Amino acid sequence: MFITTVEKMMTKFELMEKRIDSAMTAQSRCKEGSWGDDYWGKVVIQLVRKLNQHVNDGKHLIYEYNSIN
Repeated sequence: MFITTVEKMMTKFELMEKRIDSAMTAQSRCKEGSWGDDYWGKVVIQLVRKLNQHVNDGKHLIYEYNSIN
């Protein structure tokens, strides 16, 4: 039996965007100034930094582009 998930079908860039969106949604559900707001805010910052590193490392983008086409 072969099980596939949505994540396996996404590029790394798309998956990172999805994670950022999910963390922002979680943060928006927390009361402002609460530990949850602080925690999810830090998660968003860390994910954006990782995305920025990924985007600025050109070899990954070329590989993903070539594997899609």
